[in-house]
Amino acid sequence: PPRIDAGRDRHGRVAEQRMPSTHESNSKRFFFVLGTNICRDAFEPRTIPRPRHDEIESRGKLDADTYVVYDPADSNPSRRYKGFLGASGRRPIISPDGVHWTQLDVPKLPSYDESNLSYDRLTKTFIATLKTEGPYGRSHAIWTSKDFERWTNTNVVFSADDEDQRLLKLNIEARLADSTLQQPIHIRNNPAEYNADIYNMGIFRYEGVYVGMPAVLHTTGGSGFHLIQLVSSRDLRTWLRLGDRQPFIGPSPVGGSTSGQGGADDLALL
Repeated sequence: PPRIDAGRDRHGRVAEQRMPSTHESNSKRFFFVLGTNICRDAFEPRTIPRPRHDEIESRGKLDADTYVVYDPADSNPSRRYKGFLGASGRRPIISPDGVHWTQLDVPKLPSYDESNLSYDRLTKTFIATLKTEGPYGRSHAIWTSKDFERWTNTNVVFSADDEDQRLLKLNIEARLADSTLQQPIHIRNNPAEYNADIYNMGIFRYEGVYVGMPAVLHTTGGSGFHLIQLVSSRDLRTWLRLGDRQPFIGPSPVGGSTSGQGGADDLALL
């Protein structure tokens, strides 16, 4: 099968995939958004140039911090693809082909620099996780929509808790003791400055449950690393932390294709 290479930016950093791939059933293609400016088709690799934010209406191309889903149920073919645009606040955008985009005249969704978007085809519901504040710092609010224009705040915020803070010290100690893993760039040997919060969280439906993958950022006093865990829910409101909160996706070893970040962008190889 073809290999999708996310590539690197001008600084040599590995591009990230912020959201699940989207399957276009009619053409049997998968649609990816990789990094901040690369869009590729799994069977017809292509790169879409990155325009500036002020060019979205005139050129209609994807920009940085874009999140895309494919909606086969929409009767309007010009709205087949739907996405978010923007680094602070999320602006809904639509497209007939995943290449040319139009911004909807609707309010922005409140979010900091991290969010995710998915589409539950069974209930025809769009699901957004939007970065916000919580009791220990970064958290993610869950919003939903049936038409991609009117959004509802579920008043659910997925946040770190006291148990995450307890496991934090154990995880940091294990990380610092493992020479095969990239170490945080800045370490202050003061556990009082350690903190665990939810840097990002993607949600998708799998059969009868919703699955989430929160990226728990372990801050060591100026830098840190992610551990991706697994959670599940039946209703998007009550979430079960699975696997005793052990990493579902662990970090790559030093020398791996995603190593060398050592901070918030300490990526896991998927």
